[in-house]
Amino acid sequence: MVKTIRKFHSHEEMRLAHLQGWQKLTLDEINHHTWQLVVDYRKMHDIRPYEPRLQRTVTNFRRT
Repeated sequence: MVKTIRKFHSHEEMRLAHLQGWQKLTLDEINHHTWQLVVDYRKMHDIRPYEPRLQRTVTNFRRT
């Protein structure tokens, strides 16, 4: 894998280049990279990296 270092003149230019990079990927590549971000985050926080659990917000509605 070849990595390239680019110099940007503004934050906006860097943001646009980042977005264009993601847009060039296929859906499978996006899913792979997104999952890798989850695994890396869990490793950094000493959470079992390959056993993420679904997090849910529970809201209770009551009729008056």
